[in-house]
Amino acid sequence: MILTALPVLAFADIFLALLGRAEASPAPGVRASFVGALVIWGVALVVGLEVLSPARAIRPAPLAALWAGVILAAFLLGGAVPGLRRRARPLSLLRSEDIPRPWWTV
Repeated sequence: MILTALPVLAFADIFLALLGRAEASPAPGVRASFVGALVIWGVALVVGLEVLSPARAIRPAPLAALWAGVILAAFLLGGAVPGLRRRARPLSLLRSEDIPRPWWTV
Protein backbone atom coordinates (compact mmCIF):
# COMPACT_ATOMS: atom_id res chain seq x y z
CA MET A 1 0.00 0.00 0.00
CA ILE A 2 2.83 2.42 0.77
CA LEU A 3 4.32 1.86 -2.67
CA THR A 4 1.06 3.07 -4.17
CA ALA A 5 1.09 6.24 -2.10
CA LEU A 6 4.69 7.25 -2.81
CA PRO A 7 4.26 7.96 -6.55
CA VAL A 8 1.07 9.90 -5.80
CA LEU A 9 2.89 11.94 -3.14
CA ALA A 10 5.76 12.51 -5.56
CA PHE A 11 3.36 13.86 -8.18
CA ALA A 12 1.63 16.10 -5.63
CA ASP A 13 4.97 17.43 -4.43
CA ILE A 14 6.16 18.18 -7.97
CA PHE A 15 2.83 19.85 -8.75
CA LEU A 16 2.97 22.04 -5.64
CA ALA A 17 6.57 22.98 -6.41
CA LEU A 18 5.68 24.05 -9.94
CA LEU A 19 2.56 25.83 -8.72
CA GLY A 20 4.62 27.76 -6.18
CA ARG A 21 7.04 28.84 -8.90
CA ALA A 22 4.21 29.73 -11.27
CA GLU A 23 2.81 32.24 -8.79
CA ALA A 24 5.98 34.30 -9.19
CA SER A 25 5.59 34.42 -12.96
CA PRO A 26 3.43 36.99 -14.74
CA ALA A 27 0.90 34.40 -15.91
CA PRO A 28 0.44 31.71 -13.25
CA GLY A 29 -1.50 28.69 -14.28
CA VAL A 30 -2.70 25.52 -12.67
CA ARG A 31 -2.92 23.79 -16.05
CA ALA A 32 0.72 24.51 -16.94
CA SER A 33 1.86 23.33 -13.51
CA PHE A 34 -0.20 20.15 -13.84
CA VAL A 35 1.18 19.29 -17.28
CA GLY A 36 4.71 20.11 -16.16
CA ALA A 37 4.30 17.87 -13.13
CA LEU A 38 3.05 15.05 -15.36
CA VAL A 39 6.09 15.35 -17.61
CA ILE A 40 8.59 15.50 -14.74
CA TRP A 41 6.87 12.61 -12.95
CA GLY A 42 6.95 10.51 -16.13
CA VAL A 43 10.62 11.25 -16.72
CA ALA A 44 11.41 10.32 -13.11
CA LEU A 45 9.48 7.07 -13.54
CA VAL A 46 11.22 6.05 -16.77
CA VAL A 47 14.72 7.10 -15.72
CA GLY A 48 14.33 5.52 -12.29
CA LEU A 49 13.15 2.20 -13.67
CA GLU A 50 15.88 2.21 -16.33
CA VAL A 51 18.49 2.77 -13.62
CA LEU A 52 17.08 0.00 -11.43
CA SER A 53 16.46 -2.47 -14.25
CA PRO A 54 20.03 -3.58 -15.13
CA ALA A 55 20.71 -4.48 -11.51
CA ARG A 56 17.38 -6.34 -11.31
CA ALA A 57 16.52 -4.07 -8.43
CA ILE A 58 12.88 -3.44 -9.25
CA ARG A 59 11.74 -4.53 -5.82
CA PRO A 60 9.77 -2.77 -3.07
CA ALA A 61 12.72 -1.30 -1.13
CA PRO A 62 14.57 0.22 -4.13
CA LEU A 63 11.28 1.53 -5.55
CA ALA A 64 10.45 3.15 -2.22
CA ALA A 65 13.94 4.72 -2.17
CA LEU A 66 13.44 5.95 -5.74
CA TRP A 67 10.16 7.70 -4.96
CA ALA A 68 11.45 9.05 -1.65
CA GLY A 69 14.37 10.56 -3.59
CA VAL A 70 12.00 12.12 -6.12
CA ILE A 71 9.88 13.58 -3.31
CA LEU A 72 12.93 14.97 -1.52
CA ALA A 73 14.42 16.42 -4.72
CA ALA A 74 11.14 18.07 -5.71
CA PHE A 75 10.68 19.54 -2.27
CA LEU A 76 14.21 20.88 -1.97
CA LEU A 77 14.85 21.97 -5.56
CA GLY A 78 11.35 23.01 -6.50
CA GLY A 79 10.49 25.23 -3.59
CA ALA A 80 7.23 23.51 -2.65
CA VAL A 81 6.74 25.70 0.39
CA PRO A 82 5.16 28.63 -1.53
CA GLY A 83 2.76 26.17 -3.17
CA LEU A 84 1.80 24.82 0.24
CA ARG A 85 1.27 28.32 1.62
CA ARG A 86 -0.93 29.32 -1.28
CA ARG A 87 -4.34 30.47 -0.14
CA ALA A 88 -7.51 30.16 -2.11
CA ARG A 89 -9.37 33.38 -2.65
CA PRO A 90 -12.88 33.49 -1.21
CA LEU A 91 -15.60 33.24 -3.81
CA SER A 92 -16.83 36.71 -2.95
CA LEU A 93 -13.49 38.18 -4.10
CA LEU A 94 -13.47 36.37 -7.44
CA ARG A 95 -14.24 38.40 -10.51
CA SER A 96 -15.99 36.82 -13.46
CA GLU A 97 -12.83 37.11 -15.60
CA ASP A 98 -10.88 35.10 -12.97
CA ILE A 99 -13.09 32.05 -13.49
CA PRO A 100 -11.83 29.98 -16.42
CA ARG A 101 -14.30 29.47 -19.22
CA PRO A 102 -14.78 26.08 -20.85
CA TRP A 103 -12.69 25.57 -23.97
CA TRP A 104 -15.75 25.30 -26.21
CA THR A 105 -16.94 28.82 -25.34
CA VAL A 106 -13.66 30.52 -26.22
